[in-house]
Amino acid sequence: MSENIIVKPKDSQSVIERQLVNYCYGVLKLDKTDKGFIAGGAILSYLMRTKSDVDIFYNQEVDADNAFALFKELKEVKRTTKKKNAYQVAIHGHKLDLVKLPFASPIECIKQFDFAVAMVAVDRDMNFYCHKNWYEHVSAKSLVINELPFPVSTAWRVLKYIRKGFHICPTQYQKILTAVKNNTKPDDTLDGFYDAFD
Repeated sequence: MSENIIVKPKDSQSVIERQLVNYCYGVLKLDKTDKGFIAGGAILSYLMRTKSDVDIFYNQEVDADNAFALFKELKEVKRTTKKKNAYQVAIHGHKLDLVKLPFASPIECIKQFDFAVAMVAVDRDMNFYCHKNWYEHVSAKSLVINELPFPVSTAWRVLKYIRKGFHICPTQYQKILTAVKNNTKPDDTLDGFYDAFD
């Protein structure tokens, strides 16, 4: 699956990619642990000029714990909340989700995302990661399945994307329905896996 992911270092990024990277880097600087990376919907939302929470992922759960502890000490923080899979922090107009589920790298993280349009990340070295067809799917506002680790959650997320103007073809939706029918994961619920970073 990694062969479907493009990595662009700072010196080979397009103007749009540099804008996305600069936005993400500015948000990442709020996290004083210097360990997280941003992945998923916030980058897509910034590109589409819509509002979204920002999901910061870490290599270890303890890094999310440490980041949350540091945020709680800042007077600029407006609100903090603990959820099952993430800590939520509101600071400087951003709603941050510090995701407790560890991922070894941005590539390992985004290759597990359900839709190709969500497969985008920026790390602290200002590298830009995306699905090889990310621009095509985003410009067409098309939901194309990458993986279905939690199909019930994905079926719920389809509604979120449709409200944002995306569409899904019947064949792709049938894959989700089949996966839901065959699902045996007890933790795949409407408030399951993706609830941490939706």
